[in-house]
Amino acid sequence: MGVVIGRVIVTRPYYINRMRPKVWMRAIKKMSRRDWLVLLAISLVLALVTYYLIEYSSSAITSIWGPDALYSRQEYVFQTLEESYPVLLAIIVLTVPIFEEWIFRGVLLDEFSRRLRSRSIGVTLSAFLFAIFHLSNPGTYPAAVLPLFLGGVLFGICYLRVGLGGAILCHSTYNLLVLLNVLPLPGV
Repeated sequence: MGVVIGRVIVTRPYYINRMRPKVWMRAIKKMSRRDWLVLLAISLVLALVTYYLIEYSSSAITSIWGPDALYSRQEYVFQTLEESYPVLLAIIVLTVPIFEEWIFRGVLLDEFSRRLRSRSIGVTLSAFLFAIFHLSNPGTYPAAVLPLFLGGVLFGICYLRVGLGGAILCHSTYNLLVLLNVLPLPGV
């Protein structure tokens, strides 16, 4: 997948340019209050919908196949971070969405949509690759593809509605909700 992404980026430098701070700052300066409110509202609502949809689908899968159907608690890479380095875990889950959204929505969704002339196929294919990509996390089982696919679809919808910044905000907010649900509260 890295080779394909690399080739696309080399042939279309637009994808690299849109990640440069100068481009982001220009876009931010052009946004009105209404634009900000729309971006925040759509991103946060879709993050909540994503969180509950993934939780519901994960619960359904684990009720059918058992509690270890999605992840192996012993092998899952984030389990060790959660226990030993909670601050590092927070940094990872809040910054990784920048790159994931840029690759899966900002590059792949755009390319699929352009080449196949269908945004819905672009969203579906990029969400599928997003879900499959997460199987590379140690301790992640194939049953996790369904909830991750659903999340990828909602991140794609957010991307189409409010752009890359909104998709990044949506994904980071979703990860924050998961993190808050997993990490123990201080003093508890």
